[in-house]
Amino acid sequence: MDCLFLPAESGARLDATTEAYWLPREGSGAWLPLGDCTAQAAAPVTLVLPAEACSYFAVNLPTRKARWISQALAYAVEELLAENVDELHLTHGEALADGRRRVIAIRRQTLADWLADLDALGLNIVAIHVDADLLPREDTQLLFIGERALLGGSPEARLAFASAQWPQLAAQCPPPVHARGSLAEPPAPLDDYQQLDDPYRFLAAGRSAALDLAQGDFAVRAAGEGLGRWKPLFVVIGLVLLVQLGFNLAQAWYLERQAEQYAEASR
Repeated sequence: MDCLFLPAESGARLDATTEAYWLPREGSGAWLPLGDCTAQAAAPVTLVLPAEACSYFAVNLPTRKARWISQALAYAVEELLAENVDELHLTHGEALADGRRRVIAIRRQTLADWLADLDALGLNIVAIHVDADLLPREDTQLLFIGERALLGGSPEARLAFASAQWPQLAAQCPPPVHARGSLAEPPAPLDDYQQLDDPYRFLAAGRSAALDLAQGDFAVRAAGEGLGRWKPLFVVIGLVLLVQLGFNLAQAWYLERQAEQYAEASR
């Protein structure tokens, strides 16, 4: 699936001139204006948000039932946020080793505006991820993309920072630390490092394990599902029509028999 990576400096609104990293399903990616990305998009697209646009934490929830988690989530994170929880879109994911559940938060209006702008440009967004959350789930993971670095892995932290700041952050991250990236000589300390030709392709490979922000009010319906919410109504209408058809047939049969009886009586 094609992937669209929004830049860290994305503004409140997007337009055809906004630069983003376009990664087609096959072939190499490139930074392009969104107008050019639209011209190349021939199928549904995965949207990848910059880590700078979101907040990340893990919380204990009083229930494990899926139908109650979303309701309990708002109360669980309210004390951790300086903003009104009603203005945030909260996405919950897998449970950590200590039982807490991973949560990603983003301003509801920001996400709604971005999706509306991309839809207006003709991009069919079917999944939404955060770049730092696309890193592998094992140990501490680092990805250096030029001067920008991403932190992820099994701990709850998801972070974007300047690559040169890694030595100051290293002591806060549990070992082992696995790093990859586009830098020929990354900053130490690292347990191992692998240089990549296209870090964005590496990120895209982690979509299956990453949290999908297309939940709740932002759940993305696949093509052909736009009438899904009307399905119960269509079922009711179908049953009414079926009953009406049966009644009409029964009435026709009754009138026909009655006409035969009148004809016989007349003879």
